[in-house]
Amino acid sequence: MKLTRKTSIFASILVAVIATSTIGYAAIPCQKRIKIVDHTLKLVDGTPQMKTRDMLTLINDINGLRTGTGLINYNGRSYNVEELAQKEHRETLQTLAAENALIAAIKHFQAISADYLNKARGHKTQMGHIIKAWATQRGITESILLEWSKQSVGQEHEEFKKLVKNFRTLDEFLEHLGCFLMDMSASCPKSFAIYKAERK
Repeated sequence: MKLTRKTSIFASILVAVIATSTIGYAAIPCQKRIKIVDHTLKLVDGTPQMKTRDMLTLINDINGLRTGTGLINYNGRSYNVEELAQKEHRETLQTLAAENALIAAIKHFQAISADYLNKARGHKTQMGHIIKAWATQRGITESILLEWSKQSVGQEHEEFKKLVKNFRTLDEFLEHLGCFLMDMSASCPKSFAIYKAERK
């Protein structure tokens, strides 16, 4: 399902589905949550940098960019990232228009993720461990998300531009990040308890 800001965020953690892709890479069964087993996650669960609300807000925004109403202009039409990845898979896109559209999509992601990244910077090293543990449990050996998580603090945006070469890689990254955040939000009982208390 596509999440909107009108949807109860409390309900979204239970029922949200990250759409999976079949565009040349292995789709993740994100409809089924997993509990991330990692000692590092237990240490940061419940800290201000690991707020459930922040994770769900970013998931919502990722869904909008990836599969929602088109936010990216390509040749005078609006597309979402998944649509452009599919189009890119079927045909050769016009180079300049595709480059401009990809730049716009990357900037949009950077805008929606800036607040979360700023808050999470205090746990940069720990987040890298958690992402690696998550990928192992999901059976993922190669992912832009894994490479991105290794970047130095403050260099994430610039390195992201180098890692994302086309819409296929951006679509894969957004799918993996969305799935990771959903799994992580379901694996942080302390953070979730704080979230529920704040909503009362």
